[in-house]
Amino acid sequence: MKDAEASPWRVLAASTALNAPIGSLYAFSVFLQPLEALLGLTRADLAFVFALAAAGFGVGMMLAPSLYGVATTPILVLACAAANALGIALAATAGGLTQLAVGYGVLFGIGGGAAYILVQQLVNLAVTSRQGLVNGYIVSLLPAGAMIAAPVFGWAIHAFGVRATLGGFAAVLAMTGFASAWLVAHAGVAVGAATGSVTLGQTSAAGRCSGGSRSFSSSPRPPG
Repeated sequence: MKDAEASPWRVLAASTALNAPIGSLYAFSVFLQPLEALLGLTRADLAFVFALAAAGFGVGMMLAPSLYGVATTPILVLACAAANALGIALAATAGGLTQLAVGYGVLFGIGGGAAYILVQQLVNLAVTSRQGLVNGYIVSLLPAGAMIAAPVFGWAIHAFGVRATLGGFAAVLAMTGFASAWLVAHAGVAVGAATGSVTLGQTSAAGRCSGGSRSFSSSPRPPG
């Protein structure tokens, strides 16, 4: 990546755009009755889908560091966003349990977990002071996203139906993912190879690290 002034605010904005919508994973209960009626599924079936999504989130968190050397950081962000959007699009068009489980449970779960760790790594590099406060903010994006999404989903399901609501959410995930990738591409920060190293562009003097690279732990922090 070419040298540029590292921008903590752009990294924080990218993290917000990518992670806040992912928090809606925990607003799945809003979809229970509409999906039961639409697909003829039982509550146990839908509980399995959510359990799969929660497990997939953890798997995505663990897999993310191994992807750091595969592509550039903006491409990795786009890949996570694509997995999320595709997963919800599959859920929107699901005709039964299998497609719903693959879309919402596997793709959305794994993509969300990988995105969470990826942007957390970037934020911990770019923001070199008050990291406890910043990490608290990153973690809070997930419950905040669920809190905002639940009433919005409830209104949209009543107004447009569950399929249109999920389809609209897939479009939102695609747009916020693209915005996040653009911000990361212009933030002057990039994750390194699978070792978990990260690279900074040249920075200004006041309170920031000098240009170069440094090692950063790839151990994921739990979202709650």
